[in-house]
Parts: sequence; structure tokens; C-alpha cells
Amino acid sequence: MSSAVGSAGPRRDDVAIVGMACRYPGARNVNQYWRLLTAPRAQFSAVPDSRWRAAAFLSDDFRDAAAAYTDTMALLPDVGCFDAAHYGIPPRRARSMDPQGRLLIDLAREAIQDAGWEAEGFDREETSVITSLTESGYRELSTLRVRMRQLAGGEFGARAADPRLPETVRAVDRLHGTSVAGLLLNMGPNTISSVFDLHGESYALDSACSGGLMAVANAVFALRAGRCRIALAGGAQLILTPDLLVGLCRVGAISRSGRCLPFGAEADGFVLGEGAGVLVHGPGPYGTGPYRGGGGAAPAGPQRPRPGRTGPLRTGTGAHPHRRPAAAGRGGGHPGPSRASR
Repeated sequence: MSSAVGSAGPRRDDVAIVGMACRYPGARNVNQYWRLLTAPRAQFSAVPDSRWRAAAFLSDDFRDAAAAYTDTMALLPDVGCFDAAHYGIPPRRARSMDPQGRLLIDLAREAIQDAGWEAEGFDREETSVITSLTESGYRELSTLRVRMRQLAGGEFGARAADPRLPETVRAVDRLHGTSVAGLLLNMGPNTISSVFDLHGESYALDSACSGGLMAVANAVFALRAGRCRIALAGGAQLILTPDLLVGLCRVGAISRSGRCLPFGAEADGFVLGEGAGVLVHGPGPYGTGPYRGGGGAAPAGPQRPRPGRTGPLRTGTGAHPHRRPAAAGRGGGHPGPSRASR
């Protein structure tokens, strides 16, 4: 990456972005995101009750260790929507999957389509998936029955006297054989690899705010080292429980005014937001904005798929990926295991 992008001729270590897809508040795709960047509009709003009952946590009393002094965030809509049948994923497994992983599956498909490989095919055998993921709160929601049993047994203090306590979370699915899909972050990229039959490296990393950049950097390193020929890299963040908001309010990191003013004299913190993006990387210099410099072992020039495990992108029945929700909110719920449509 040390050389100037404008230098003439392909280099053996060039890596290009050949496809991309994203979801951000106010932007369902790359074109909408570009329009939002060229004509910025704030996407902040109050947390809706479909996510959690924000009024129960809103308080200016700093002595209340379970409260937040703001309910302003930038959230994605319909985070529970996912067409599991389109990808051949059984409904029960889909309900177990962290919505961050579901979202990344949709974006991986869109990014591959954007690269123009849906019909022509690509080298699946040496395609890696590297994603940045952090806890969304879905694991905590999925294990509520376990926690309620611990509460009833007095593991955290006094034993809960009400025998009906476990029934207060009866809307949450019990843990079963496929529940691990929502408990381990690495299942996000692993499921992408499984759905699209990709056989390169597949792992998740978490480096907080730099996570997406770290995923891209690792993808570039993998391509230059010859560990893969194509790399999907990106990340997702959804906030499905109030835990992160409450925790960051406790240290005063969240803006009380509900505004983001980077480096501004009136800045008083930041606003929590959600989003996701996936980039498809391949050997440059074609595509969008090649990374250059730094040496490595990637072959020079555009690469055609090698014989073997190649072919067009085919998953499921070909239904539209956003047509049917796998998790539809009802009442004061969340896009969790209790909200899945059967």
C-alpha cells in the first residue's frame, strides 16, 4: 500500500475491490449510501419499542447502574428479516443464527453479484471469508432460559422464590442442536462459506471500531501471500439489547445531545449506530481502487477461475432474498429467537 495508486501498469501485489454491498441507516445499498454521503442527512432517532422498551432504561440518575441517559441511536430497520429458504437454511437453524450473520449472508450474495460472478462463476475452492463481528446481544437473548434457571437456583444471590420465574421467558426458544449458530461469532463467516460452498479461510475477528478495516487488511494480506485467490471481507454491527448503550453511558461516551460532531468544540460524545458492509477482493488492477505496494506472492493481473470448484452462484430456490421474514417482531419484542415465524 506504500506506492502511489496512480503509478502505471499492474503490479504482482495489486489487490482490487471487484464487488461491494452494504446496509446503513438510510441506505439499503451502495448507490443509496453514495447519495447519503453527497447529501448528508442525520439518521438518528429514538430506539423503537420493537427493539427494546427504551423508556424502562431512560434515566438521568447516574446512581442507576442499569439506565441510559439517552435513547437516540442510528438503527437499521427490519433486522429480523431473512429468507432462509432462499439459501437452503432450515427454519429452526435460521432462528438460531445471530441476525448479524444473516445480514452478512445477504450482503455476501449481493457483493458477489456486484462483481458480476453470479452467472459466470468464480473459484470457490480458494475464496476466503473474513468478517469483523462483535456481540450483538443475541447470545444473551438465546440463553435467557439458562440464566433464569441460574436465578431460580440462587447462583447470583438470593434464590428466586417465584416458581413461575422461568415461564417469564417462555417466548424464547429452548437451546437445541443448532443453537450454536447464534452463540459463536465465528459461525457468521463459516455459514457464508457453507451457503456459497467456499473453501478458503473463514473466520471472524473483533477489534472494536477498527474491525472492518482489520478484516480488509487481513484479506489483502491473504491474497498477497497466495493463501487465497478471492476474499470476501467486511463486518456488521447490530445492537439488539440495551447493554452496550447502558455501558457506554456509564462512562459518558454517548452524546447527550444526540449529535455526532467529530473534532467540534461542542462535541459531547458519539451516537451508537448499526451497519454492515462486504467487499469482494481479487487480484488487481481492475475494479475499484486497487491497493498497491508492499510485496507479496499474489499473481499479477486479473485471474480467471481455475478448473475445479467453480460455477454460477446458486442458492436455494431463487426467491428474492428480502421477501419473507424469518423473524418478525410482535408486541414489545426483539429480532430474537422468540420472534421467528414458523
